[in-house]
Amino acid sequence: MNFYKITREYYAKWLDVTPEIMDKQGVILTSSTERDVCQIGYQHPFSIYSYITDNLIIISHSRQLTNRMENLKVEIQAEMTAHELAALLGDSFKIDVGHSIKFYYDRLPDNANVGNVKQLTAIDYPLYLEFFNAQHPNADPGDWLEEYFIEISEKGYVFGIIEDNRLVSVTDAPDMPYMQDDVQEIGINTLVGYRSRGYAREATIACIKNIISKGTCPIWSCNPNNVASERLAYSVGYKKLADVLTISMKEG
Repeated sequence: MNFYKITREYYAKWLDVTPEIMDKQGVILTSSTERDVCQIGYQHPFSIYSYITDNLIIISHSRQLTNRMENLKVEIQAEMTAHELAALLGDSFKIDVGHSIKFYYDRLPDNANVGNVKQLTAIDYPLYLEFFNAQHPNADPGDWLEEYFIEISEKGYVFGIIEDNRLVSVTDAPDMPYMQDDVQEIGINTLVGYRSRGYAREATIACIKNIISKGTCPIWSCNPNNVASERLAYSVGYKKLADVLTISMKEG
């Protein structure tokens, strides 16, 4: 499986461009009706969706922003870092700019130990509920949490570490707005008192292995301020693909 190719195709869908454009250099602006759509798994549409790699910046924007983006283009240089572009966009639109790092999968690490990992099924929901309540003591899970857990566990996306008779680290699987049969992003959470023990790495590797066995490409995304998540991504076999900047001008 060509993880790099598939992952780029996924983000090309987000940008509403052909993957070949990602091989170019320079600054590319493209207007798209996708920027007015609130995608599954998100609470609002992204009026601007920017993809940044070395010497390439692709900015997919709402058609309503075409004139403003064309005027701004003279200030955008392909060599800009994501932080520099975020500062420019934030100053120009007077709005918060979202920033995430996107990864593509390379290969399983040589020391991929998963001996302590349990794949969770529907009967393990009480453990998952206890874990959720420990992480979100003021939240009301309602019926949605059990429905969500059963759905992702049936798909084989929930792997965890049990210690002291409780679930202490567990993977999850966000909804995918595009290419649902081809890609799956992975999330991982660990209780505070059980971090820095390698549990997240073990559970993530087990999840990755199962996703790949189903012919699906595992992807990863994190906030640039989440150093732990970025380190984890590299340790389980990911490589950085691009930075993505987003702006939402309206609620979904």
